[in-house]
Amino acid sequence: MAFADTLNQLEDVQGEGPRKILSLYLNTDRSSPEQQAGEWKIRLKNGLKRLEEAIGKSGSPDEQQAFSSLKKHVNKEVLEREPQMEKGLLLFANPDRSVWQVHILSVPVETEFRWEEKAVLEPFYELTNRYPLTGIILVQNQSVRVIATEMGTILSSDQYEWDPEAEDWKKHEGPHKADASMGSGNNTKRDKYDDRYQAIQQRWLKSLAPRIDRFAKRHHWQRIILTGEKGATRELENHLHLQANKILDKNLANRKDHEIVAALAS
Repeated sequence: MAFADTLNQLEDVQGEGPRKILSLYLNTDRSSPEQQAGEWKIRLKNGLKRLEEAIGKSGSPDEQQAFSSLKKHVNKEVLEREPQMEKGLLLFANPDRSVWQVHILSVPVETEFRWEEKAVLEPFYELTNRYPLTGIILVQNQSVRVIATEMGTILSSDQYEWDPEAEDWKKHEGPHKADASMGSGNNTKRDKYDDRYQAIQQRWLKSLAPRIDRFAKRHHWQRIILTGEKGATRELENHLHLQANKILDKNLANRKDHEIVAALAS
């Protein structure tokens, strides 16, 4: 709910007199042919300069001073975040910095600079509609990875593994298989159950489905994507109360979280 909370907070903010609110949407996508040399820095400089010139022509001296002071803080903040830049940046701020929201996004945005009495949120809402809060469920042989993402940002990632001795799903603590080796101890134990896997897979997935349903409702998922072993994804869907929006028989077990999100939800 991170972005929904941000939107709710910004909706309630009202600028006072000359102290209006800066809404900044900046495309920083270096994969774009137009961004190979960091052109976003030029757009940042020019966009703020144009606003300052417009305020100089029509605004009061107090408004000009307020914006000039804010501009320095914004320039410093954005340039300091260059090492973390991905595809887009959102910034909402007012001169006394009682409003100061900065978000680095993994999805591109249309560059726009606005200085108004209220935050300009239409482009923000369009992004949340285009890249909604999504649950990606990756079904593997005897484990399931659950990734929550919104606007290309990973909100959480959890892996559950089937414990054949306890006959229950256990949340895995530590790196996912794509990030590091899980060791051989568990794999040896599981090998004894491989020949039985097909026969009891339905029961395993049926026991996991209520957990996923509860997680999806608690975190207000707007979209669900199932991917993984052929057949297993359909089997899990059969036991979910919530409707999957997309089902892919595609094994992405060796991909990192951000690669999976980029492939399926960005």
